[in-house]
Amino acid sequence: GRMPEQKETGGGGVYEVVKLELSQTASLERQAFDAELTIKNNYPEYDLESLAVEVLLQDKTTSEYVSDNVYVIQSAGAGVRSVAAGRQYNGKWKIVPGVGLGGATGKEYAVSARITYVVNGKLVSTSTDAIDITVKPLPQLTLDYYLPHTIYPNQSFRIGVSATNSGSGTAQNVILDSSQLEVVSNTSGLLGSWEITGSS
Repeated sequence: GRMPEQKETGGGGVYEVVKLELSQTASLERQAFDAELTIKNNYPEYDLESLAVEVLLQDKTTSEYVSDNVYVIQSAGAGVRSVAAGRQYNGKWKIVPGVGLGGATGKEYAVSARITYVVNGKLVSTSTDAIDITVKPLPQLTLDYYLPHTIYPNQSFRIGVSATNSGSGTAQNVILDSSQLEVVSNTSGLLGSWEITGSS
């Protein structure tokens, strides 16, 4: 049979409805967010074959696509290469922006999917509408612990701790949950036990 004439829409055509959704509008560096793609095959008699999907992250400032320092992991729909007539495809991805993609105060990106498939022997290439997401910088804390120079047996002593943030993100409501002290090197062979009794 002859293929019906198509009218182009935002993604795909009248007979292939393509929709991309994100789970959120903002994310921290190294924090995954979800993308879900739906492709509906409304052809009554043609399958969508040789299906290939690529999820893309585009820097809105430079218009360049980000390929380094971003991790795109497909969690559903992997390996599907065709969509039968009257059926639909659902793909899911976890997108993890790496450290540095949030810039100093946060950066805007656009997420889209590039899709190719063959229908009735014709190669079709299309893209979804882009969806904006803000990637915010991550705080990177380093903790340094300090012991007094002299420690006496059976007497309490204070441990000092300082936190240094080398990341661009602000660390808020920081709480330290320390376990009991563990001696990892005891060259003198002295016996001793430690117990944290409180904090201030």
